[in-house]
Amino acid sequence: MAIEIPADAWRWAQDGAGEYAPVILATAYLESGFDPHAVGDGGCSKGWLQYYTCGGLGDGHSDAELFDPVWEARDMAGRIRGTLANGGTVWDAMQPWSTREGAYPLISQIAGGGVLISGDVSASGGVPIGTTPDGK
Repeated sequence: MAIEIPADAWRWAQDGAGEYAPVILATAYLESGFDPHAVGDGGCSKGWLQYYTCGGLGDGHSDAELFDPVWEARDMAGRIRGTLANGGTVWDAMQPWSTREGAYPLISQIAGGGVLISGDVSASGGVPIGTTPDGK
């Protein structure tokens, strides 16, 4: 079954994370349903990646940053790059997210093109991962 991803979410992940977009999308799918304005955990988790502001990754960041999906994608991608550079894995980089166990298997599905982009893909600034510009 394909994962439906809004065109805006696809663009945010591509713009913010590039090659790590599948990780961002898998996490955002489970954390917020791709909602960049999501607030959870009694107001402590914010944004589509639900950065935790009560003693977690969101500490010290403004609401403007946390509710900016490209900023969150860029930050998470930077964390992934840093973890990999230090000998860790993507799984290790996903440790702060409680949804990591569910999100991790979705990464390969998204990277393999097992997605349905809803909305205008051409306006989203990206071509689905695993396809060519002509959609094949």
